[in-house]
Amino acid sequence: GVCRYAYPPAMRAWLYRPEVYAQINLAVQRAFSSKYAIALYENCVRYKDNNDNYLALQHKRASDSQIPAITGWKPLAWWKQVLGVAEDDYRQFKYFRRDVLKPAIQEVSTFSEIVLEMEVRREKRRISELMFVIRPNRQPTLFKPEHFLPEDQEQDVVAATTPLQKALPPPSPESVETYVPHHHTAGKAQRVAPHRHKVRHKKPLRPAREYTEAEQTLCKRMRTHGIASHKHDELLALEKTDPGRITRNLAHLEAILKLEPDSITSPGAWAVEAIRVDYSATVEPDIIREIKANKERAREAAIRTRQKAEADKRHAKRKREVALQEERRINDLGKALFESWPEERQRQFDAKVAAYLEGQVDEETGTPILAVSTYLRSLIIQQHRTSWLADMVREQEAKSVTG
Repeated sequence: GVCRYAYPPAMRAWLYRPEVYAQINLAVQRAFSSKYAIALYENCVRYKDNNDNYLALQHKRASDSQIPAITGWKPLAWWKQVLGVAEDDYRQFKYFRRDVLKPAIQEVSTFSEIVLEMEVRREKRRISELMFVIRPNRQPTLFKPEHFLPEDQEQDVVAATTPLQKALPPPSPESVETYVPHHHTAGKAQRVAPHRHKVRHKKPLRPAREYTEAEQTLCKRMRTHGIASHKHDELLALEKTDPGRITRNLAHLEAILKLEPDSITSPGAWAVEAIRVDYSATVEPDIIREIKANKERAREAAIRTRQKAEADKRHAKRKREVALQEERRINDLGKALFESWPEERQRQFDAKVAAYLEGQVDEETGTPILAVSTYLRSLIIQQHRTSWLADMVREQEAKSVTG
């Protein structure tokens, strides 16, 4: 009733990496009803110890007893792939969230030992990356993997190793899956987890010496910037040979993040390298010079754009003024031409304008234009007379130019 198998040595060397492969609670998986929930659980639970960085610290709430873990920002296409969603499915994110992510997050947060919270990052108004914040579930998990095997069979599974397996380091629980018949289901193989309390992730040992008050202050500041605790001794040793090295380089990091918050994707790793190499030895790190140069170019471009807009505005204003002056000149010439005529010709011209307007109808009201009071009638005739005279002046000037 027990199936035994082994991996080749080269393959086991890759599989024996507890920091990569998570301990998957198979009993919890049985409680899921969606394949998306299983895939989301498997790809999030392995990050539940990833809370020793600056990004995770930013998501800590007042109600959290510890810093939550994060999966880190990953492209949307990557999450679709690991969840088993075809690339052409759910092209609109709102449907992907509604039909896949939301039900899966609800199942994982209900039936597992972790609670998930999704964060999104946009690029040009489109969802480009996702990240899940992982917190421990306050409601304990109802099932344990050991419940799926009697104690004697479980011990057999742990003890069943081949000579090849004994010659190599013991594999992590994630690199072995044993299939045995369930004692309640005849003829059907049930997947169970091996004995889990044999391998534990050891916490880093406490430093061999007690830190001084100044060193504790530096360690606190380094943790704030996402520098892992196991790096502190190395960086403090550099601080002894070059006092102020940590403070100077952390100040560089703060200056960069203040100028361009998204310029450094991993502030903790950048800070460690900065202290090791001592970026502060130069007057300005390249990245700060680049950021300042980009800002200066953007400022100059904004000035040029503003100057061009103001020049266009002044040009349009001058163009309007010239047009108004030309219109006044033409109207004055038309008025002078009308006044130079005899009174009889003036009356004939006004009668010609009135006869033209008698046949015109207002498009909005459908009534004749001149069907108004005597005062308004004279104003309308005068307005059209000015327009006609202006056209006559323009024709005369055009003939004089061509002639």
